[in-house]
Amino acid sequence: MIVHRYVAAEIAPTYSLTKNISVGLYYLNGHGLDKGAIKYSHFVSLRSGFSNIKLTDKFYLRFNPQVYYLRMDENDGFYFTSTLTLAKKDFPLSVSSLISTPFQTTIPQDKNLIWNVSLTYSFNKEYVEK
Repeated sequence: MIVHRYVAAEIAPTYSLTKNISVGLYYLNGHGLDKGAIKYSHFVSLRSGFSNIKLTDKFYLRFNPQVYYLRMDENDGFYFTSTLTLAKKDFPLSVSSLISTPFQTTIPQDKNLIWNVSLTYSFNKEYVEK
């Protein structure tokens, strides 16, 4: 395992179109400080969020697709990623899945499709026992 130091800056404006729909941009610029680190990286993303998609009276979905451009030194690529979450109202557990796949890339990678499934516990903003 190798650790590299970076200086980074980010900008993340988001605009709410409605109570449950938002769009935004995200930009991250990084500069590697150590020998062997990626010297210049740029990440630009167009993001959206769709929350409280009603399935039944108790279950709902959240959907967060995004397209992004990643440049790391001379290599770059365009990608799609999305998170889908199934949750139950007034219940602390939810199930999520994330997928990510490239459209076009020169960045070396092992797989064209990356995915996972997560189980999340929400503290519901209560971090101290009452």
